[in-house]
Amino acid sequence: MVPIGLISLLPDFDARGRDGNQGVEAFRGRIEAMGLRPREPGSSTPSIPQARVRALDGPREGDLLAAFVSGPGGSQTVADYRVGQEVVVTITAGPAGTEPFVAVSDRWRTPALQALGLAFAAAVGLLGGWHGIRALLALALTIAVILKILLPLLILGVPPVPLLSSERAA
Repeated sequence: MVPIGLISLLPDFDARGRDGNQGVEAFRGRIEAMGLRPREPGSSTPSIPQARVRALDGPREGDLLAAFVSGPGGSQTVADYRVGQEVVVTITAGPAGTEPFVAVSDRWRTPALQALGLAFAAAVGLLGGWHGIRALLALALTIAVILKILLPLLILGVPPVPLLSSERAA
């Protein structure tokens, strides 16, 4: 338990925000309205589904955004969202001088995944006893080290396996 607490006290090695380029911003939103984007006159392209989405968290909390609707993997044909449904909204920065691309990417699945994770932990604790609890703590520590230390350092360009110098002391 103590090593997990120590991992959380480490400085954040994450490179986002240092150069002002954050890539993709994702947050939870609720669909307020659905519709189709009007087609260009004389265009043969199909109408594109759009939604008005209210941001529920993050720096844009409370904002109402116009977003393209896409299903998992960007498919627009399987996107069957409803008004009032909580979804994942992504904002991708466009090229300089253009508007960012706002999209409804997927359903908000966090509550269901949390319940599934708690059920799994309870089953491991009941069936495995003290060994199961220790295994869960080791798993949590491993995930914390990977997410808090290893991945951010790899993104910064630190070599994953430091190699010894080819020169040997004589």
